[in-house]
Amino acid sequence: MKNLLVAIDFSRNAIHALEYSLAYADNLGADVSMIWVDNCVGPDLMVDKQDGGARYESRELFNEILNKYQKKYKGGKLDFKLSKGKVYEEISKYAKKINADLIFAGTHGVTGFEEYWIGSNAYRIVTHAPCPVVTLRQDFKSGQGIKKILLPIDSTSQSGRKVFTTSEIATAFGSEIQILAVHTSTLGSLKRQVNKHLKTVADHLDKKGISYQVSEVNTKNITQDTIDFALKNKTDLVAIMTEQETTQANVFLGTFARQLVNNCPVPVLSVRVPAV
Repeated sequence: MKNLLVAIDFSRNAIHALEYSLAYADNLGADVSMIWVDNCVGPDLMVDKQDGGARYESRELFNEILNKYQKKYKGGKLDFKLSKGKVYEEISKYAKKINADLIFAGTHGVTGFEEYWIGSNAYRIVTHAPCPVVTLRQDFKSGQGIKKILLPIDSTSQSGRKVFTTSEIATAFGSEIQILAVHTSTLGSLKRQVNKHLKTVADHLDKKGISYQVSEVNTKNITQDTIDFALKNKTDLVAIMTEQETTQANVFLGTFARQLVNNCPVPVLSVRVPAV
C-alpha cells in the first residue's frame, strides 16, 4: 500500500479523516493525495463560488494544509487535486488514476451534521470506489495506532476475502486480528460454512505471522452485535465486505454495511466484493 487518497471538503470531518490517514502513511511509507470536488456545497464552506473563486480559495486552503501537515508525518509525498463533477465519480476516477490502495472519507455518524459533501457522499464513495475505503466519524478519537482489528466472518462466500487487505494493515501496525464468527442461523450447514471461512482466514493469518483471537456470536442483529463487540474489546478498526453497485438506480450499500458505516463509532474498512 503506497498510495492513499483522502476526500477533502475542508470540513472538520474531512480534516479529521486526513489526520487519521497520515497515521497509515507513516506506517506504510505511503504517499497521501487529497481531492476536492467542485459540486454541491453548504453555506458554511470556506470557499466563495462567485467569479470562480472556489478553485482559487480551495488551492489556498490546500497550501495551508500542506504547510501544516507535510512536516508532521514520516510518509512520502503529500499533494492535492482539484476536480469538478459528481463527488463519488470524481473520487473514483482519480483513485484509479493514481492507483490508490485506500481511500479515506468522513461520515456524519449519529452525532451531528455538517453541511458539506463528504458525509452525504460517504456511501456512494464506498460503493463506487475501485479500492477499499476507510470511513470514520469526527467524534472518533484515535489512540496509539491500530492495536486491534475486528474481522467479522459469516456464511457468505466472500466473507473472508477482506482478510488480504486487513492483514496488510495489521502487518504495518503490528495489530492483532479479532476474528468474530457470526452465526445468524441455527442451521448446521450454515454454521459449517462459517467455520470453513474461519479456517481459511486463520490459515492466511498463520502464514503471515499475524496474531489473532477467535470469538463467536449467535445474533439476530448483526450490526448491533458487531458494534457491541468492537466497543467491548476496544477495537480500533472494523473490516467488512460490501458490494460495488454502479447503476444510477442502485448506488447504496447492503443493509449491514450501510448501517455499520453510518453507526459504528470506530473506523470501518469497507472492502468491495470482487466482480464475478
